[in-house]
Amino acid sequence: MERSLVVSDVDGTLLGDEDGTRRFGEFIAEHRDSLKLVYASGRFFYSLVESIHEHHLPAPDAIICGVGSEIRDYPSGEIDKPWQRRVLQDFHAGDVRDALRSFPRLVDQPQACQSPGKVSYFLHGADATQLNALRKTLKFKGIHADIVYSSGRDLDIMPEGVNKGAATLHIAERLDISHNKIIVCGDSGNDLPMFRLGLHGIIVANAQPELVDYHRPGLFHATKPCADGVVQGLNYWLMEAVN
Repeated sequence: MERSLVVSDVDGTLLGDEDGTRRFGEFIAEHRDSLKLVYASGRFFYSLVESIHEHHLPAPDAIICGVGSEIRDYPSGEIDKPWQRRVLQDFHAGDVRDALRSFPRLVDQPQACQSPGKVSYFLHGADATQLNALRKTLKFKGIHADIVYSSGRDLDIMPEGVNKGAATLHIAERLDISHNKIIVCGDSGNDLPMFRLGLHGIIVANAQPELVDYHRPGLFHATKPCADGVVQGLNYWLMEAVN
């Protein structure tokens, strides 16, 4: 029987309630033979490894790091080279920073949040007009990039077409897992690219406003927060597969 692929955000989704995180671990252990597990985060690999150990998260098969700008195997940390070539093919972080210097409200996130494939700022309370102005500036400068804005604060500039959703599909292809066997889980705007793919989805009850009001067929809006909401959704989707 073909395994399912569970791809889940970490902070605010699997973390945030220690008891819920423990129950998620117990659920995965019970179903591990039928699941592949991937974590998808805005953070990078070694920061996530610390969280896996500290919070006793189940060992994943791979980690999508930096909002999709990196994919690494776990526990080796070996980088997915074909994906990295795609990410860095036409993207230069320095060009992005130069293009956006005229926007005074942009505040650089710490260096640990930056990478060659992702430029990250803090931008508090941005509206659609401000985000469109950023997009137009990048386009005018000839930079092919996407903007990911989440939690009313976090702004990530990524290579065009690179995000958690595209990285999820890359991993599924690598593992030879059908799209109808993928379940994606999250709580904030940088998870939207996963939900927009038409895959089975789980939005936890404590989700940020940009996800609370996001609806489409195939989405399960959990009534429980954090990892308990993920388990609630996994029970729903895996039961659907049985039926």
